[in-house]
Amino acid sequence: MVTPLNVVVDKSVILYSNGTSELWPAAGAELKMMVSTPWQFLKSFQFRWMYLVYAPTYTASNLADHYHLDI
Repeated sequence: MVTPLNVVVDKSVILYSNGTSELWPAAGAELKMMVSTPWQFLKSFQFRWMYLVYAPTYTASNLADHYHLDI
């Protein structure tokens, strides 16, 4: 649930910093794409890259919390 919104925010900020788009219109376009064509959004390079980064991070964190050893 977190990754799609991170993609929207990150892509909007990058487009804004490049000067190719304003921040809020870029975020609105990404949210519209996420809602109207979800499979296209989920297949996008940006989503796959963010998922590749966040999934192992959260998995490792949750496993570390679950298997916490008192040493």
